[in-house]
Amino acid sequence: MSVDWRHVPARFEAFLAWLQPTPEERRRALGGVKAIADVVRCCLQAHGDRMKESMADPLVVGGFGKGTAIRDGDAVDALLILPPHSRESGRDSGRDSGRDTAAGGRATNIPAGLALARALASQFAAGAECANSRMQTKLVPAFACRAGGYLVADRNRTLGGGPWRLMQPRLEVRHLEHADAISGGKARHLIQMAKAWRRTSGAPIAPFAIELLVCEFLSAWLYRRRGFLFYDWLVRDFFFWLTAQTGVELPIPGGGETLNTGTGWRRHAERAYRLAALAADLERDNRSSESLLCWSLVFGGEFLLARQQQMQGLPAVVCSGGSR
Repeated sequence: MSVDWRHVPARFEAFLAWLQPTPEERRRALGGVKAIADVVRCCLQAHGDRMKESMADPLVVGGFGKGTAIRDGDAVDALLILPPHSRESGRDSGRDSGRDTAAGGRATNIPAGLALARALASQFAAGAECANSRMQTKLVPAFACRAGGYLVADRNRTLGGGPWRLMQPRLEVRHLEHADAISGGKARHLIQMAKAWRRTSGAPIAPFAIELLVCEFLSAWLYRRRGFLFYDWLVRDFFFWLTAQTGVELPIPGGGETLNTGTGWRRHAERAYRLAALAADLERDNRSSESLLCWSLVFGGEFLLARQQQMQGLPAVVCSGGSR
């Protein structure tokens, strides 16, 4: 390993090991989804036993579904798959029409399902908390499409009578796994670190936007195949690139739609870049205490805590450092 930058691999290994949700958090997340779904099933008794019994199990999506959730998270996202027969109407007889299988299609031919989904979206899309979970469960009503994917009841659009959104969770995971494959596993690592920055700084950027931006960044980053020794440059270069990505329309995998990155977080990204650039320079000179302070200002005090725990002999992930 290079004489310079000797602290970089160990401290980023420790931080990423700390960022992983604990087994108890994973249990609470899945338990909360099941508990809230059971409540919904009971509520659906008013629509008849056929509606209740034919509901599929909820599909966990988002961070817990893709392996990008971080420790001490406060929410888990899931799709509540409504039974196909609730989409039937006298005019359509349950067939998938172009309106409800294409992105942006209107769900005007599903009166019973639409009314139910609107009610559920209003109740649960903003988050419902299970008493024994301590984690919000965000249930989004959805219908499975025969061509693949799900028609999702977008709370801000469907409640206003607008079109639903086509969501392709499998294609989203495939997109993320491709970014991980070409970068030696850095996509999920960088997403988790960016989420830690988002939580620490309060940057108003959507977690899904972070995911899409990370995948795009890693497709072009020069050192994407190098090891943990380059993670200070990874963070520095990502935030430098990120400052130019405000107001960008990002294509959503498989959905034919885009997600706007927004603009309100730019100053947070600029500050993170300045701190990361300074920290990387300090790492080169092995000025450990000063660089740790800079990283903690980017990611929060957990960066310091993770390194302290590692030095006390607690296990951390192992990855080759390489040389530079």
